[in-house]
Amino acid sequence: MNLEQAIHEHWADSSSLEGLLSADRLTTGRTHAGTPPYATLQLRTIRSELPTNQGPALEEIAFRINLWHESYDDAKAIAEQVRTAFAGASLEIGESGQLARIHHAADSIKQHGDGLWQWTVDLVARVYVLS
Repeated sequence: MNLEQAIHEHWADSSSLEGLLSADRLTTGRTHAGTPPYATLQLRTIRSELPTNQGPALEEIAFRINLWHESYDDAKAIAEQVRTAFAGASLEIGESGQLARIHHAADSIKQHGDGLWQWTVDLVARVYVLS
């Protein structure tokens, strides 16, 4: 399972988050289609760290979840549940059962001209590559 699949699965397994916004409303990449509320998942950067003679021991993968909603309060509630569900979580990825440990990096919010709120939650996954 790759990181994107693990994020979708973890979202669906969180009853609090799933109750506010179904994992079916979370898409990967950018989209301008769909009726709010919905969320988009974007992998942003992958950085290798801790070089060894076997290759890097650690990868950091920055990713972003954008929440789109017509209601500020509802967007805020979903963003809070995203942070609760993912910050500190360990997601199993890769064929060898590697763990991606997630931490929260930042949030931002913007209201677009059409009144739609965009709440952005930035997270970082640290994946220990060598075992």
